[in-house]
Amino acid sequence: MGRVAERIRAPGRPLLAFAVATLVTPLANAEPLAAVELTGNCPSEAEIGAALSTRRLPPEASGFRLLLVEVPGGADITLSRGSSETVLERRILSNDCHALGDAAALITEAYFIELKAQAMGEPAVTAAGKAAEAGSPEPAPGPTPAPAPPPEKLAPPPTTPRQEGPSRADAATPPAGAVMRFGIALAGGAELYPEEGNVAAVGQLGLGLWLTRALELEAHGVLASSTTIGTTPNRVSRVERRAALRALGWMGGAPSLAAWGGFGLAFTSVKALDVAVGPTEVAGSPLVEGGFALRQPVGSGIALGAELGCHVLLTREQYVVEPDGQIGVGPRFACALLAGATWTNR
Repeated sequence: MGRVAERIRAPGRPLLAFAVATLVTPLANAEPLAAVELTGNCPSEAEIGAALSTRRLPPEASGFRLLLVEVPGGADITLSRGSSETVLERRILSNDCHALGDAAALITEAYFIELKAQAMGEPAVTAAGKAAEAGSPEPAPGPTPAPAPPPEKLAPPPTTPRQEGPSRADAATPPAGAVMRFGIALAGGAELYPEEGNVAAVGQLGLGLWLTRALELEAHGVLASSTTIGTTPNRVSRVERRAALRALGWMGGAPSLAAWGGFGLAFTSVKALDVAVGPTEVAGSPLVEGGFALRQPVGSGIALGAELGCHVLLTREQYVVEPDGQIGVGPRFACALLAGATWTNR
């Protein structure tokens, strides 16, 4: 569990509730909440479900909703009564998804413990102290009671060592022993070649590897449909294929926004259309690319997404037919708008 931001609106004393909650022995078969909503994949549905099942929640918990929103380096939790009355808000910082689930469950249990303590009134010692301060009369002295036997020594309750929030260095690397996070993305859309005014259909397949919670490295391949450039008698048909490596920097929240950039190679098949026997040739060019991506989680590990990006070919293909010389020059750059889906392993 990481450090918790101080923006809680629970009634009473939140720090007292947290201290009491750490001493309560969790019980199975807890009363369920009305709803548990997750935005993001850390913690997962299984992790928060397992954590809540070990906590003792009262019957009135069935009227509350718990919302967890994944943010860079942790998660925001919101507990509300019904659908509109927010009673508690906290931010938990940790790179460990399992620890985030445990922390959310513990804070939820602590809220109901504090609520119950307030309904029952202050402890007897505190109440008596307040009565003395208010000037209430002392009771008449009675017979001296027999001395009470010494209290039995009880073993201290088990406590969980507190886990400090991640430092800046920890936030830049995955937690030790964590399963490597990877994803597969499939998208399709349209690509515009502004110089010629042509539009091609494109498909993209990517394999991403998460280096940190906010940085993803993705290798992807793109295939564009055939387009025609030039005018008769110098028309050229071209089909472009690309392979590139890019880095995506994701910002928190849902949906998540990323800026990305990368480099790669383009392989273009070109053919003269107005030549009786026009062989197909393949031209290669290095490229650079950049753009923005958007993803909205919709289920366990599944997200819908869209992206807008452009690429620039560092060299332009040329189609030459002897003895007429050059008859075709390829475009310098193009921009694409894609939509698709992504799956990640957690």
